[in-house]
Amino acid sequence: MEMSHPTTISSGSGVKPRRTTNHLTWWACQWPIKRTIYAVSCAWLTLGCVPSPPALGGSRGTPVSSPLQADPGLLCWASLEPPTGEQDVSLAFMAPGVAARDPDTVWLAWGDKAAQVRRWQDGHWDSIAVPQVTGSLPRFSDLGGALGRDPLLLLKANGDAGTSAVHVARREGDAWLMLGKPLLSTTQPFTHAGDAVLAFDNTGAPLVAWGEERNVRLAGLFVARWSGSAWDQLGDLKPQGTTAQLYPALAVDTANHFWVGWQEGTWPDTGLKVSVWQGAAWQDVGAPTLGGLSRGASDLRIASTGAPGDKGAEIWLAWRSVANGPHSNLALARWNGQGWDRQAPPAQSAAEGANVGSMDLVGVGGTLFLAWSQADKDGNQKLHVAQRVGGEWRQRLAGLHLVEGFSRVASVRLAAADSHSFFVAWDEVGGGRRTRLIHAYPCPVNQKPPPPPKSWNEKDTWPKTVQEASDKVLAKMSEESRVTVRETKEEDLARFHLGWGMGIRNEFGLRRGNTALLASCGGGARINPDACSMIIIRAVWKQLHEQDTVSSKAR
Repeated sequence: MEMSHPTTISSGSGVKPRRTTNHLTWWACQWPIKRTIYAVSCAWLTLGCVPSPPALGGSRGTPVSSPLQADPGLLCWASLEPPTGEQDVSLAFMAPGVAARDPDTVWLAWGDKAAQVRRWQDGHWDSIAVPQVTGSLPRFSDLGGALGRDPLLLLKANGDAGTSAVHVARREGDAWLMLGKPLLSTTQPFTHAGDAVLAFDNTGAPLVAWGEERNVRLAGLFVARWSGSAWDQLGDLKPQGTTAQLYPALAVDTANHFWVGWQEGTWPDTGLKVSVWQGAAWQDVGAPTLGGLSRGASDLRIASTGAPGDKGAEIWLAWRSVANGPHSNLALARWNGQGWDRQAPPAQSAAEGANVGSMDLVGVGGTLFLAWSQADKDGNQKLHVAQRVGGEWRQRLAGLHLVEGFSRVASVRLAAADSHSFFVAWDEVGGGRRTRLIHAYPCPVNQKPPPPPKSWNEKDTWPKTVQEASDKVLAKMSEESRVTVRETKEEDLARFHLGWGMGIRNEFGLRRGNTALLASCGGGARINPDACSMIIIRAVWKQLHEQDTVSSKAR
C-alpha cells in the first residue's frame, strides 16, 4: 500500500465541552491536484450532542475531586486534538513523537513539510518554534524525555559533501539549547545518518543511537552519550547484512547498563541483534536464543520495567513478526540473565487473523505499557494498549480510533505519564490532518470509557466500474482541481500518476482486492492497479472536457 487511506474524522471526543443542537451529516471531500504531490482528503463530519470528557488535572489526569476506581480495567480517554493545521495526507505515513513531563504536560512532534512541535500544558496547546540548526532541510527524527524533565528533540539535516547528520536540542525554559556538534561518525562524502532514537541514563544524561549508510550501503551503528559538554561515542558496534536501515532501539536498565538493539540481515530473513554496554565495551547478549525467535522481525522496542536501583526489574523486547504467515503479529521476549525467553503477547493481539500494523513499548514505575494498531474484521486498523500487571497483560484501550468511517491507525507512539496513565500519539488520516494524540487515565467512579466513532467496511464503498469511479472523483473535486485537469493535455496526464493516482489506487482499493474495478478497467480482463488508476484519471479528464463541450453549446 502506498499511503494511508484518506478517511474521516469524528467531531467527537475533545477536551473542551462542546454541544451542537442539530444532527446532520456532511460529506466533504477534496482532490487537490495543483502540486507535484497530490492528496485526497475526505471527511465525514458528524454533528450531534458530543459528550465532554473530564477536564485534565490531578495526579492521573482526572478531576481532583473524583475518586478513582480500584481496578481500572479499560481506561477513560480524551482526545487532545493537537492544532496541526492542514497536513500533507499524500505521504505514506507521518510518524509522530511524544514525550510526557507529567500527567498534565505533554510534548508532540512530527515531520510534515517541516518539523513541527507542540506542547500541551495547563489545558491548552502552545506552538513551539523548532530550533535553528546548521545545514539545510531539517527533518524530524525523534522526541524523548524523562518524567519531570522537558524533552530533547532530534533533527536530521543535510551538511557538506552530500552528508546528513543528527542534531540534538534540549528544551530549557523557553528556548532550545543545541547539545554539541551534529552526530555523524565521519565527514566522508555521501554519509547519511539514518533513524535516530533517544534514551536517558540513570543520571539523566541523554544517549542517542543511530545508523549510517554511505552510497546506499550500511556504514555502521553508533551510540553516543552526552558528557555535559560533548558527545562521547561508546565503543564500536559492527552490524552485519545488506540492509542500510537498522531501525535501532535503545533503553537503560536499573543498573545503568545501556541496551541497544537493531534489525539486520536481508529481508525477509531479517533478525534482531541486541548488545549491552556495561561500562567498557559492547557485549552481544543472547544471540543464539534471540536469533531463533526473531526471523522476519521489524519495529523493535526495548524497555526496562524499573526505576534506577530497583531490584527485580526486567528487560523486555517487543517487535512485529511476519515469520508465521502473511500477517504481522506481536512478539515479545524477556531477558533471563542468560538468554531471551519468548513471552505470550496480549490475548487481543493473538486473535486469529490479527494483523498488527505498528507498535510501541515503554516501562515506568515497575510496569510495562504496550501499544499497537491492529486490523479488525473489516480491515480497519485500530489502537490497542495493554499493561503488564501481576505477570499478565491487562487491556487498557481496545479498538480505539478517532476517524469515523474507515480508519487506519499507524505509527503508534506511547509516553507514560505515571504508572497509571499515559499518552498515545499516532498517524490517522482524516479531514485534511493525520497526527492524533489522546490522554488515557483511570475512569472516575461511575464513569465508563467513551465509545470511539463508528466504523464501516471500506469495501462497501468501493466503485465497481470506471464510470462509477470517475463520477465519485468528480463529485469530490474542487473547482481549482477541475481547472488544473482540464488545462492538462491528454498526453501529459501521466504527471498525476504518483500523487493523484496514488490517492485513487488507495481509496478505491486497487491494491487491496477491488477485482471488479480492475476488471472494468481492463474491459473484462484484470490489469495492474497502476494502469487502472491512469484509466480512471483519463476518464475524469474526458468527462470534464465533455462537460465543457455541453456548456459551450448551451451558450
